[in-house]
Amino acid sequence: MKLCVIITVSQNLYSLYRKQFSYLQSKGYEITAIAAPGPEHDILRKQGINTIEIDMVKRPSPFLDFISLFKIWKHLIFNRYDIISVSTPKASLLGSLAARFSFHKNIIFTLRGRIYENEVGAKKKIYMLIDKLICFLSKKVFCISNEIMKDCIDNSIVSQNKIFVLGSGSSNGVDLDIFTKSKVLNDQAGVIRSRLDINRDDIVLLYSGRLRNDKGIRELLDAFEIIDNIDCKLIIQGEFDDTDPLPQIYRDKIEFNDRVHLEGWSFNVEKYFACADIFVFPSYREGFGNVAIEASSMELPVIAFDVVGCRESVVDGKTGILVEARSVRDLAETIDRLINDQELRMVLGKNGRIRIEKYFDSHVLWEQLHLVYSEMKNS
Repeated sequence: MKLCVIITVSQNLYSLYRKQFSYLQSKGYEITAIAAPGPEHDILRKQGINTIEIDMVKRPSPFLDFISLFKIWKHLIFNRYDIISVSTPKASLLGSLAARFSFHKNIIFTLRGRIYENEVGAKKKIYMLIDKLICFLSKKVFCISNEIMKDCIDNSIVSQNKIFVLGSGSSNGVDLDIFTKSKVLNDQAGVIRSRLDINRDDIVLLYSGRLRNDKGIRELLDAFEIIDNIDCKLIIQGEFDDTDPLPQIYRDKIEFNDRVHLEGWSFNVEKYFACADIFVFPSYREGFGNVAIEASSMELPVIAFDVVGCRESVVDGKTGILVEARSVRDLAETIDRLINDQELRMVLGKNGRIRIEKYFDSHVLWEQLHLVYSEMKNS
């Protein structure tokens, strides 16, 4: 089967499709991936995947978007695929249009979240119309969250017979072979702690993801300042996102606080999970919150805002704690509570691992996705 995956940022080819491509290759798939330029292309090519580098910008840009659309269409008109999978906002719009203009019908749209989740007025309506158009152009819509799926149906963005969720949600599940405590990861975690001058008995908070306002970085840094505990350290692992830039005052809080450590994006985030005691994920909006279930798989208690997506990746009081969205006080109090309650941290972490093993094994989800692709091809 010939599969073409179109996604905006090349980094997501690794973070969102890790090992999924290898699994599909074992089922006989020939895979082509289209994304903006980045080092991930070379990694995938070594894996036997054909990759096409096409610049795509996240922000609306009619001229640049038209160029990207033309380049995607040019590839698709001369290359035929059984399935075309589109995801992330810009690639989904351009990819679905290019696929239709090149006479491909088997388009599957992976709905990972909604950038307009917290918007109001005309801007929200425009984004909803774009989602509605992508769903109309697609044969199937793979939604990674039950809550988002219900809302899309209720708001007539997509018909009920076209949209689906695999298993209990998420786009890729969790690879239990990777996100599992081990001596190797413990050794790597020890190296990180030593390099960052973090003592063995220090409590480490971890955030992993893009550094932008709607990921709750400001609230996290403000809450961390409230916590008066010199033995508590914060690792922020990720890269700044200039499409929603943090104010300079918060960049300074990261740079000049000795208890805050900024680590760049990594191909192996699991070693940072092994380094941490608590995972903090104060995002304003998520499609599902894949990183939260990866943290749970590593037996970390998760603190998250009570928002769409996180309500499905974190079970409040069982695998983590949900707090009022954007509340610095509640976030600080919850972090402080877990810092001072080792038993609760362990219980939440153990429960999280059990839940991931039961509901989010990536191999099960990949097999279900393979069956969806096969059904689409044969229908």
